[in-house]
Amino acid sequence: MKETINLHDYAKGKDLNPDYSFMVTKKQVDLAEAMVRSRRFAGLNLSDYCSVLDKEVEKQFAAMIFSLPELDYHQLVFHGTDIVSLDGRRIFS
Repeated sequence: MKETINLHDYAKGKDLNPDYSFMVTKKQVDLAEAMVRSRRFAGLNLSDYCSVLDKEVEKQFAAMIFSLPELDYHQLVFHGTDIVSLDGRRIFS
């Protein structure tokens, strides 16, 4: 997603009940649903989403920009496999 889209607009008509897995947990979906229902996040825009998932090397990374235009606020948010979890997988594999 390179364009900017409002969180509430994006969620309209979407099924937020996916099949849960290690990538998508019930807690994550519950949080997303709460954000979509909340007036607090009505102005939250999402942009510049990127995702890399490589099961072969056990690597995952995702990032996007959260923006609140009325506050001129932008934040880069990301998650992924860190070195600690990679080292642990090597030890226990």
